[in-house]
Order: sequence, then structure tokens, then C-alpha cells
Amino acid sequence: MDASNWINLGLLVVAIVAALFAAFQVVEARKARSDAVDAKEAAAKYEEAALAASEKAANSAQDSAESQRRIAKATEQQAEYAEVAADAQKPWSFEALTAPKGEQRWQIVNRTNKMIVGASLSAMDPENSQWLRVEHLSGPLLAGQAIHFTFERDNPESPAELAVRFEWTSEDMVNGATTYTLR
Repeated sequence: MDASNWINLGLLVVAIVAALFAAFQVVEARKARSDAVDAKEAAAKYEEAALAASEKAANSAQDSAESQRRIAKATEQQAEYAEVAADAQKPWSFEALTAPKGEQRWQIVNRTNKMIVGASLSAMDPENSQWLRVEHLSGPLLAGQAIHFTFERDNPESPAELAVRFEWTSEDMVNGATTYTLR
């Protein structure tokens, strides 16, 4: 064998090795492509599942928020009902007739369903009695009628709030008392 045959044989071996290497690379490329397609499909499924879960969570959050709004509204209504019921049970209603400045006029309405034959109003702290001016009660005070008084706020020394005590005697000579803070 001469040198050209050896060269051709060497080139043949190199060509076969190169062909085997190329075939191996093709197999690896196809496997990588297949894995990539599988990963893409898995990612798409995961994305769909995540989207469905987030939609479900958003719907749950919206339902929860709506439920909380309904609960808050019901609680507010219950508080209003309780306040109305409590006011209905109070034998006396203290009501401001004017704004809380200057000489503020107030009234105390008789809700006892009894005739009141005697009543008095005084400041809880005797030092603050100078800021309270009560109109004289003449005759009996019937249910629904009111006693009027003034809380003098126009003096810089007058308190911002005044705690008062109201005492009464009903027609059947039963005595009662209540306190209230004028604000």
C-alpha cells in the first residue's frame, strides 16, 4: 500500500468518526428538543393551573370582602337598633337645643309616662354650678313635657363639659335621679 492509500484510509476513518459524532449530536439535539417541548407543555399546564388558582383566590377575596361589608352593615344596624331601644327605655332625654357655644340651651324631656311633681338640676361639681341656669319649674311636669336650662359657655373660664345630676319626684312620691354630661 502506498502513501495515498494510507492517507485515504486515514481520511475515511476521520470521516467515519466525524459521521458518528454528527449522528450522536443529532440524537442529543432531538432529545434536548423533546425535553424542551415537554417542559414547555408542563409550563403551560402550570401557568393554566396558576391562573385558575389566582382567579379562584380573587373570587374568594371578593366574596370575603362582600361578606365583611354585609357583616359591617348588619353590625351598624344592630347598633342603631340597640341605641333606639336604649333611648326608648331612658326615662329622661337630655337634648341640646342650640350649638355648643355661648349660652347653650338644653331641655330634659319627661319620658317616664308619669306626672312629675318635683324636680331639680344641679352640677355634680359644686364649683361649676355657676355655669348652669335652670328655669323654674312651675306646676307638675306631664309625660312628654320638658324642663329647660342653659349651660353658659361664653366665659373663657367655663368648662368644656359639665356633669349634671337630675332628681325628680313622681306623683306617687317615688324619687329618682340620673346623671348626664353636657358636651
